[in-house]
Amino acid sequence: MTNLEQDHGIRTYMEFEPIEPLKKKFILVRGLPGSGKTTVAKMFDTQCIAAADDFFVGEDGEYCYVGEKIGAAHLLCKGRVFHWMVRREPLIVVHNTFSMNWEMKDYFELAEEYGYEVHVVESQSGLSVEELAERNVHGVPVEAIARMKARWEALVLPGTHIR
Repeated sequence: MTNLEQDHGIRTYMEFEPIEPLKKKFILVRGLPGSGKTTVAKMFDTQCIAAADDFFVGEDGEYCYVGEKIGAAHLLCKGRVFHWMVRREPLIVVHNTFSMNWEMKDYFELAEEYGYEVHVVESQSGLSVEELAERNVHGVPVEAIARMKARWEALVLPGTHIR
């Protein structure tokens, strides 16, 4: 049992070889709301951590989700990643739901263009949608989490087909 699982009840599923030093690394953390994505992302030793949810945090630190602005939020997230890759930051982490493979496609393409090794971490809590709704810090309702869970796709890595 890992400290993460013991301390926070979060089980992580990592499907990649051990990370080699000296290569630029790009980590995508995917999982349902309340599964521990943010907690996992903060475990990495970098200041370059982004999520679409960052867009909805005001200067006062309060989170205020506006559904009509989700597209802009994802563009901002990708823009931050692009900026960090241009600066050749050694480790970049993005933590979004990524319930469908196409949602990661632009990130894989950026990583390839800028020479980053990509690793995908799935945060799997094993909790029910009701428990995830209680646990997530942004107030995502049970119904929304259930929809995300219903459309969840198994990970398809580059070199195979991403829709």
